[in-house]
This record gives sequence, C-alpha cells and structure tokens, in this order.
Amino acid sequence: MINPYAPPTSNEGAHEHDGRDRADLFIDSIPPPILKGAAILWFSLGVFVTLFFLHIVTDLRMTTVVGVLAVIHFALALACFGIGVGILRGRIGVAVLGLGVTPVIVMACAFALWTGAFAGFLALGLVLLAPALTAVSWKSIAKVGRAKALLASPQHRD
Repeated sequence: MINPYAPPTSNEGAHEHDGRDRADLFIDSIPPPILKGAAILWFSLGVFVTLFFLHIVTDLRMTTVVGVLAVIHFALALACFGIGVGILRGRIGVAVLGLGVTPVIVMACAFALWTGAFAGFLALGLVLLAPALTAVSWKSIAKVGRAKALLASPQHRD
C-alpha cells in the first residue's frame, strides 16, 4: 500500500548545488508575515505622505518653495510605495533605500505637523516602525530574493 503523505524518496528535479527542487524554492519565495507587515507599513506611510502632499497643494499658497516641497512629498510617497513592493519582491537594494530615505520622511512628517496636519503624529509612528520591521526582516528579504532568482534561472524552468 502506498502512503500518499510520505515524504519523497527520490530527488528528481533537485538543483545540484542546494538539493532543493522547484517546490521548495517556490515556498521560499513567499514572503513571511513579518515581511508582509513591513510592506503594509510602507504602503500606509505612502498613503500618509500622499495626503501630506495633497494638504500642501490645497492649503498653502503656491510659491516656489512650497512647490518644491510638494514635489518632494510626492516623490517620497512614490518611494514609499516602491519600497513596499520592492521588499515583497526580495530586493535588498530597495530595503537599503528605505532605510536611507527614512530621515527625509521624518522631516516631511515634521513639516506636516508644523503646517497643521495632525496625521503627522501617526506618520511619525509609522516612519519609526516601517524601517525597524524592514531591518528585522533583512534575512527574509534576502531569502525571498534568492529564491526568486533561482526560480527565474534556466535550471529551474519547466
């Protein structure tokens, strides 16, 4: 009688270097919950910075300085969304960018508080949590990136 739940006994389709097959690599390419949490925080931070951009555009007199600040806020919002997507895809360089852009986002949140947007307090909390979770999940980001790179390699294609 054959047990369908028994572990496989042959290593067919396994990669020569690491002994893992395509199914193992697929499982490794799924982001763990802490990485998904970090991405959600980056997306939430992007939403807040987008709202700060709209606050600047609609409430303040448009001068050259205010226009530059609005463009900076919009670029930071796009960066936050990009960082969220990048860490889910396992891109270490994007995680480094996220840690590097954090002080600029702190200044943007402080400016939002100074102009009267109370949501700056919430965004400051997010801007402290998002990089912290990104740093804690550093190994997970690398693991997802390696697994996705191996899955894309010609040895693991069907």
